[in-house]
Amino acid sequence: MKKLLLPFVLLSSFVITSFTSSDVPKRYFDKERCVFVIERPYEKPREINLYGRVRVVENLPDIEVKVVSSGEDLVIKTTSYSSMQCGYWHFVESGEDFTIKLVDALPDLSIRFYD
Repeated sequence: MKKLLLPFVLLSSFVITSFTSSDVPKRYFDKERCVFVIERPYEKPREINLYGRVRVVENLPDIEVKVVSSGEDLVIKTTSYSSMQCGYWHFVESGEDFTIKLVDALPDLSIRFYD
């Protein structure tokens, strides 16, 4: 019985330790530099400038976004051209600088559109 139990204990401890919280990417908004940062273990952090050409997708977005009326992280101004000012977004169907998905819960970033 002990011979059968030992491999099970070793295997279960390997599975528990191989999936730790450090394997989950750290995602945050750096307001001072107007970038969204994704840090994965053992990789260079990916920085997404929050201006320019944006495409709305349903699958595999760079950033999950919730539109709010107050308490936003970033105010968005839609433009008809690609801009390099923080929060100026030009929505496109292709050739995007980054992609977003609109969500209702657990967003990476909350935005409010400028009137």
